[in-house]
Amino acid sequence: MRILHFIGTMRLPLDPEAEATGGVARVALETARAQAAMGHDVWVAAVTAGSGRGEWGGVRLAHLKAAPWARVKLGGRVRDFREHLPLAALAATRGFDVAHLHEYWRLRFVRARTRVVHVHNNPFGEPGTARFVRKARTFWRQVRSSDAQVAVSRFVAERLQRGYDAVRDAGGVHPTGNVQTVYNGVDQARFAPERWANRRALLRQQWGAADSDVVFLFAGALTPQKGVIHAARAFAELCSRAANVRLVVAGGRGLWRTPNAATEAEYCAYDAEVRAILRPASVQGKAHVLGIAPPADVPGIYAASDVVVVPTVVEEAFGLVAAEALAAGKPVIASRVGGLPELITDVNGLLVPPGDEGAIRSAMTSLAANPHLRDRLAARARESALRFTWSGAAEALDRIYGAAAHSRARRGDERDRSVWGGAPGTGTGGAGARPSREAVHVGAGHSAGTSDGTTHLPADA
Repeated sequence: MRILHFIGTMRLPLDPEAEATGGVARVALETARAQAAMGHDVWVAAVTAGSGRGEWGGVRLAHLKAAPWARVKLGGRVRDFREHLPLAALAATRGFDVAHLHEYWRLRFVRARTRVVHVHNNPFGEPGTARFVRKARTFWRQVRSSDAQVAVSRFVAERLQRGYDAVRDAGGVHPTGNVQTVYNGVDQARFAPERWANRRALLRQQWGAADSDVVFLFAGALTPQKGVIHAARAFAELCSRAANVRLVVAGGRGLWRTPNAATEAEYCAYDAEVRAILRPASVQGKAHVLGIAPPADVPGIYAASDVVVVPTVVEEAFGLVAAEALAAGKPVIASRVGGLPELITDVNGLLVPPGDEGAIRSAMTSLAANPHLRDRLAARARESALRFTWSGAAEALDRIYGAAAHSRARRGDERDRSVWGGAPGTGTGGAGARPSREAVHVGAGHSAGTSDGTTHLPADA
């Protein structure tokens, strides 16, 4: 099977072992590598300022050059195809069986037998608001010709369901859906702590951390959404009271591509404020801001820590850092938001209210002062990570692709879908079409919705 993963304008490294990137791109890359290991011909593509090609783990990597001229006025409206045209051109010439679009909902002109959209974030915001209904209506209109909508957690699947219900109840648009939950994975062997014992000793020596010291780690983008400033303030307060604690911050705002100058300025100011809060502890050698680490260095950094902090203040859809921490055998302090409670429980970590610096400090204090609690949570962390694997995710997606193709064949829907992408009222996923009712079992640890792993959203009668 020839599969295309498309990530829009997100940062796609041509050397994923040496270049860091954001979570969505990392999920696309790891999923693609697992699919390639199954024998598929897999591509990952993104739109960039220039063209480029690479290969990684059997996966073809493609930078598609944007079409700056493809912004035209039609019927009094501006149509922007600068990102979409390179995708459509690639799909038209390469004969993909599957077009798998990550956080990208424009399907028209994308030629493939099966088309899937992958939802990595809270798609519509807070339910019960006009904005929620507006965003849900736009989403379901755009993806109406997709064969499946993949959610990275039960939280996201539930939001898709509620958005569907809101659109249906508001009237005017009659969407169909085939929502599947497929959890992200983690490379269990890569993060196994025993592999990095020597690296742990070396890094802790560099950080001035004794064996008895407790090293807290934040890994990820230094942006307001990730809430690192709350962890920094909590640690600064703890640091003034406890001598045996350290904080390591691995990441930076550059992991996210900023959409405009105003956002970039906001992120710069946030980054500077985090560093200012930690400056007194840094002077004492108790806080270390490492910047963005190459992916090859990340497992060693996890290994050198004792507790990982995920202080997200937005509704984190899954929490890739939390999954990696579990695979590294580390207890996690995480915000009780979004999909994080699907990974972190009282068995492998501590959940705190988002943005509650007192609660974060209290959790840090408990884990710093109680080695037996740390050891108990750590012992279960690695075990609880075993249900999150890239091979499991790839196998689940294979079943979803196959079920979609089978369902379409039963309906006799084998037309060229490159131009209209599912005309309303006819064929696959049109606004009046009725979704497939086949069971799509997506495997242990990778399913939610109905008992068979499928959340079918019925068309209106």
